[in-house]
Amino acid sequence: MSLARAKNSMKKGLRRVFATLNGLGLGLLLRKLGCARGGGIVMTHCVGHVPETAYLPSDMKTSCEKVDALLRALKRRGVKVVAVRDLVAALDRGEDARDLLAFTMDDGYRDNYTQALPLLSRHGASGTVFVETEVVGSRTPSWMHRYFFICAKRGETFFADEYARRTGEEAIRAKLQRAKGGTSDLGARYDLKRVLKYDADPQDRDRVTRAILESIGGDDRSIASAYLTWDEVAALDAAGVEIGAHTLHHEILSRLDRGGVEREIVGSTRAIAERVKHPVVTFAYPFGRRWDYNDDCFDVLRGLGYTSACAAIDGTNEPSTDRLQLKRLPLNDDIPIEDVLAEIDGTFPLVRKLFRVQI
Repeated sequence: MSLARAKNSMKKGLRRVFATLNGLGLGLLLRKLGCARGGGIVMTHCVGHVPETAYLPSDMKTSCEKVDALLRALKRRGVKVVAVRDLVAALDRGEDARDLLAFTMDDGYRDNYTQALPLLSRHGASGTVFVETEVVGSRTPSWMHRYFFICAKRGETFFADEYARRTGEEAIRAKLQRAKGGTSDLGARYDLKRVLKYDADPQDRDRVTRAILESIGGDDRSIASAYLTWDEVAALDAAGVEIGAHTLHHEILSRLDRGGVEREIVGSTRAIAERVKHPVVTFAYPFGRRWDYNDDCFDVLRGLGYTSACAAIDGTNEPSTDRLQLKRLPLNDDIPIEDVLAEIDGTFPLVRKLFRVQI
């Protein structure tokens, strides 16, 4: 085992130990002692397991049972589950918001309406759905969903070989061949996606993924059935769930020029505002790592009157946190709810501080 993998294994082991201790009572004790962390935001994509999202990987799904268990655990702690706009309002008032947690769902999947909304309503909770708007209107999904569908049906090796055969980019062929072997701990699917995200020409990527999809009998419209309709977006808004923007096409904004950033953010914002009939004030960056967005994004968001934007950076949020770089805690079928609870209760932060280890 390599040193990197050994460290990763040790990190996972420590997380399990302290998450278990948190669940056995340490977390509630730390809350009583005032160690709970303020301003938690949970991030997921799909809620529940429905046929329309069967092709998506487990790290994009959270079962209804897990969401229900999380909401119950938060209720026992006296933590109110809210939309991002409500959490931001509390932070703006100078509150540490340790008894608030925002529940967010990215991209705009139909199960956010059919599965998540009933769960949230049952617990008297709310949340925010970040909608990628072009696919809602045109039913044309992003390249990434074609990629996931092809890999689910035929495997990563098939995808890499077919893409290499069809692409006009010589440099991409070599990178795909290396990536299909799974060079990282996260495996071939992650490595291939990373090549397509950051190295492939966007127009060629769109052309090739569509061609491969059609060659195996798939089609864009069928894949797009996983997404909300505009009527369902409006229904979520009417039910008190915040609708946030997530660009038109789920592009990596830092790869675009200023005009491209404006088109993606402004287009998405206007499309949502036309349906919900009120301003859109919360945004989420596609992919959301610090290298996936830039200062152009901040300028455009401020100009449109946004009060916050969510990244995909682990952690909780204090009154001093940059509102255009809010931190979030991932939750999916591969991540236990105990990890989220250990973060917001203060156990994981305390371990990092006392033992100077990253878990």
